[in-house]
Amino acid sequence: MNTPTFFLVGAPKAGTTSLFRYLGAHPEISVAAMKEPCFFAPEVPVDPETDAHRRDWDAYLQLFAHAGAARAIGEGSVAYFSSPNAAAAIHARLPRAKILMMLRDPADRLFAHYSAARVAGVTTRPFTDWVSEQQRVEFARAPVFGSVWAGCYATHLARFQAHFPAAQLHVSDYDDFILDADAVLSAIFAFLDVDARVIIDRAERHNVTTISKWPALDALRQPMSALLQQMLPPAVFARARAWSREPFHLTPTPADRAHAIALYRDEIESLSRLTGRDLSRWLTV
Repeated sequence: MNTPTFFLVGAPKAGTTSLFRYLGAHPEISVAAMKEPCFFAPEVPVDPETDAHRRDWDAYLQLFAHAGAARAIGEGSVAYFSSPNAAAAIHARLPRAKILMMLRDPADRLFAHYSAARVAGVTTRPFTDWVSEQQRVEFARAPVFGSVWAGCYATHLARFQAHFPAAQLHVSDYDDFILDADAVLSAIFAFLDVDARVIIDRAERHNVTTISKWPALDALRQPMSALLQQMLPPAVFARARAWSREPFHLTPTPADRAHAIALYRDEIESLSRLTGRDLSRWLTV
């Protein structure tokens, strides 16, 4: 059976869904039939379909059955990044695997989680109150996991560094990805030992937080949504849903950003030492 040769482990809300799709578009790369199988992070709750593929090694490997002779085979479970056990578990099974990370300004990343929670109706609280509640909930879990914990980049990178040599770890910057995705992708392709000259069509954006263009009509639309999903071809339903929604942009106040920076300051400074990168912009309000 085919086994993964690389893992895109995070961070969440840092462009990993788009990156996963772009990797899968490379002719020499094959990615898992689903994103986020979370096989190596069993402590993280997942939906029933995903859980069916992570309870058993052979069932998990079925996600790569289509890979054929691909030079690089991978999956993208961002839960691995902050999982206390995933790095060791991956190394125990696949010690030669390569690890990909995409890291985003942790204050921006945390606020993106908050924006998604607002859109989903999970919270109506101000950002700082939401963060405090998240911390209380996350640190009551065993092991810890959640949106705030995921931003402790230095802690999580050090865990992977303890199990994998530097030659098997590749850290990309989300800001670089936004400014010049082709250059970031080329560097990743070279790391994965596939043709770095391939240019990927990036016209479609993935996992963008959106809201309805016509909120007042939502109450009328919701009862029909499930019926339309059954009646229409999946591609047609997806296009119709996309047409009815628009990107949602919620901007943090300076106080919001300062609060998040204070939360992650030590982690940012430690990450700068671990990577040798100047991350001072992440400390600017």
